Formats: sequence, structure tokens, C-alpha cells
Amino acid sequence: MVRLRTAVICLEEKRNRRTRKKYCRAEKEIEELKQRNLDIRTAKDLLTEDLEQLRGDLQKALILKNTAQMNVSRAKGAKGRERERIFRIAGRECPNRAADRRDS
Repeated sequence: MVRLRTAVICLEEKRNRRTRKKYCRAEKEIEELKQRNLDIRTAKDLLTEDLEQLRGDLQKALILKNTAQMNVSRAKGAKGRERERIFRIAGRECPNRAADRRDS
């Protein structure tokens, strides 16, 4: 009977050791997953900041592009008006206007 009891105690201790090992592995895995989760959150926050910065940079670039387009358009208009003024001073009709009248 003592042998049986000793064998049972021995098996229980063995089972307890295995359970403790499993528990320790599970705790370690949980800690690793928590760290991984923290790393992912940090990366996400950094990417969000980068995205906001890029959106701001894009907005500035679009403003510059639109301003440049408006300046080109104004310059073309001014050039056309200046050309017409010069032709008027010379007493001739501007070729672009003559072509416009023919097309009408």
C-alpha cells in the first residue's frame, strides 16, 4: 500500500512539474505577445504620424502647383494682351483675332 501511495505521489509530482512547465511556457508566450502587440502599436502610431506629415506635404505641393498654374495662365493672358496692344499701336490687326473672326 505504501508503494502504491508513493507511486501516486510520484505521478502527481511529475504531473505538477509538467503543468508548471506548461504554465511557465504560456506565461513567457503571453509576455512575448504583449511585447509584440506594443511593438505593433508603436509602429502604427509612427506610420500615422508619417501619413499626417505626408498629407501636409502633399497639400503644400498642390497649393504650389495650383499657384504656378494660375501664374502661367495670367502670364499667357498678359502676353496676349500685350501682343494685341503692340499690333494696335502698329495699326495692324492681331493675327489671332483675324483668325477668330474668320472662324465665326
